[in-house]
Amino acid sequence: MPWRVRWIVYMIVLGAAALALSIIVLARHKSIDTDLLATLGIVGSLAIILVSMPHNGTGGGGGNGWRDYSNDRR
Repeated sequence: MPWRVRWIVYMIVLGAAALALSIIVLARHKSIDTDLLATLGIVGSLAIILVSMPHNGTGGGGGNGWRDYSNDRR
């Protein structure tokens, strides 16, 4: 597996773990400070997941965008 794909998978798993932890904290604790921090954690983990996901890469070259890993070496 190329290191770029491994890094993307790592970041998506990290974001999912942070999202799960933030939801658990939001559901279990009752103080307003913890609720605000958990909400901030949810927003941050969603940002990690969305930014790390690859897109189609149709950067004007028919699939030859800057994130096109189809010709990457192994």
